[in-house]
Amino acid sequence: MNRPITLLVASTDDRLFRVLGAARFPDLVVEPVLTYADVLRRQELDEPAALVLDVTSDEVYRRMDAWRTRFPDTPLIPVGPPRSDRILALDRFNLFAALDAGADVQAWQRLLRLVERDYRHRHEAQRWKERAAASVQPEAVAPLPEIAPPRATPSIIAHVAAAFRHFEHLDLMLDRVVEGLATAAHTTRVGLFTFDETVGQYRMSAGQRTLRETAGLRYAADDPLSRWFERHAHMVTRTMAGQLPDADQRRLLTRALEECGAEVMVPLQTHGRLLGWFFIGYRATGQPYDVHDLEELSLAADYLSMLLENATLYREVAMQKSLAETLLHALPTGIIAVDGHGVVRWFSTAAQRMFDRAPGDVTGKAVEALGPRFADIIRRALQGQPAPSVRAWEEPVSRRFLQIEVQAFGAGQQLGVVAVIQDLTSVRRFQEKQAQVERTAFWTDLAAGLSHEIRNPLVTINTFAQLLPERYQDEEFRSEFSTLVTREVARLDGIINQINDFAHPAELVQGRVDVRQSLQAALRRVFPQGPEAASVQVSSRFDGNLPLVRGDDRSLAECFTHLLQNAVEALAGCPGPLITCTARAAAGPGNEPLVEVAIQDNGRGIPAEVLDKVYSPFYTTKARGMGLGLPIVKRTVVDHNGRLSIDSGDHGTNVVIQLPVAEESTAGGQP
Repeated sequence: MNRPITLLVASTDDRLFRVLGAARFPDLVVEPVLTYADVLRRQELDEPAALVLDVTSDEVYRRMDAWRTRFPDTPLIPVGPPRSDRILALDRFNLFAALDAGADVQAWQRLLRLVERDYRHRHEAQRWKERAAASVQPEAVAPLPEIAPPRATPSIIAHVAAAFRHFEHLDLMLDRVVEGLATAAHTTRVGLFTFDETVGQYRMSAGQRTLRETAGLRYAADDPLSRWFERHAHMVTRTMAGQLPDADQRRLLTRALEECGAEVMVPLQTHGRLLGWFFIGYRATGQPYDVHDLEELSLAADYLSMLLENATLYREVAMQKSLAETLLHALPTGIIAVDGHGVVRWFSTAAQRMFDRAPGDVTGKAVEALGPRFADIIRRALQGQPAPSVRAWEEPVSRRFLQIEVQAFGAGQQLGVVAVIQDLTSVRRFQEKQAQVERTAFWTDLAAGLSHEIRNPLVTINTFAQLLPERYQDEEFRSEFSTLVTREVARLDGIINQINDFAHPAELVQGRVDVRQSLQAALRRVFPQGPEAASVQVSSRFDGNLPLVRGDDRSLAECFTHLLQNAVEALAGCPGPLITCTARAAAGPGNEPLVEVAIQDNGRGIPAEVLDKVYSPFYTTKARGMGLGLPIVKRTVVDHNGRLSIDSGDHGTNVVIQLPVAEESTAGGQP
């Protein structure tokens, strides 16, 4: 009957105990210990197979030197982040193994099986020692049969475990594994085959005194030898290979042993996947490998498989981490990572330029090292408060305009925040230059427009004023002069009022608006006698159940009036002039409900070189007019949170306005 064994676990992590509960075998008892005193008490009572130490258990972790002094033979298995400072510090105790805190059930099952075997071996060795001590006899008694010397703790495992300290350097670790196997097995020839992802084949990755031909051997994943190891998952010896009943398998394995000059070949497997295999040659003593030796080699293969898998994963993670760091440093966007205590842990190259700080001046220090404004945003984010509305600010050290976006990370707990910094210096300077150019163009267009519009009435008034002394007695002339001057002055007054209205628009009175009524009002303004009496044909198509929009009825009617007037002017002299007005329900890019108004004509269209300038104030190609119609339309649409588009060409012009719906209710039937 197997003797129950105890596994001491110094941790408060519920997940760790759940995984151990799922991974343990029937004879294993998992015993939690919370304090160092608990460890000592359970150690003396239970004689545990190993101590599993969660490196976050501070009290037990700090007493490890005293514990190892009292219990030097008990295996130690730390659990924590791979290659962390605490894991590396424990390496001085010649660890049995070390696992990541997130290791799965399968990894623990393999490790616990190794712990069980090690425990059984140690107790078997202890029994042999006791029997050897009891075998001392008096001289008169005939000597007892010779008793085989006890075996010590598996030396192969000890040598393989010693390679763990080179975990971060896979090639060096494999070399140390080969050296350990050679020393423990008392042989001079050892080789290790692993799968090379770059060539998709198994090749010898480490060896000691191997044959010259062995170094050139390559085995594909579907090679008969690879498939045999993967299918049978057990070691091959000279004796076993020669006794196989299948002739093909006998030739395959015998040839593989001969090619390597090996006595034993042992596969390395994990999760049903073949990682590779190692082989060992003849013993230097000439003694064959017995059953106990083969058991130790099998145990070493299990340990080495786990070690190789973890080391491979570590190398892949390290490579991905290096690639990620390289990419993050290459990004033009600044990235700063701050932990939950407000300490800067990551400071990208772009961020260094933006803040004009060296990594040593910032990394590992409080976020206040980057200035009070940045620190305030980060501290608010760490406390779960909404960040202040910051579009951009000028960094006082680097004199750059920066914009920040903060994102917290950590599920269920605040682990820190990542700040993404955009350098808006060039954008801000470009905007400032663009604004200056636009202001200059605005005043230039305003001066040109005013000069054109005001000069014409002034020239007319001046001409009649010069003729007035000579023709003053002409009553008809005086009457014409009075009428003309009054008309031109009214025209000047209208220009001033139009400019004033554009510069100081009336405040919008928001309400629920039926755009069909606004369109009807605009049609009455443009066609006071009715569309049927106009020189152009007008077609109106409005949806019956049109949603309401939120806006200003008067402002929308003026907007549609400008568009209708432009359409009428574009149709002057065109055959079959037609204006089409439509209003219908539509959906935006995000499926948001909209009301779409379209005013289309079949006139001359807008030239392509002019289309980009139609929204510029005071820009016009007409003989008369200030060029304020479409700018007013654009401003009105923007004030109503809508979108405006113009499609123009030889076929005519189609202006489309999309306005967001105010609510679910509709405007009902036709107005």
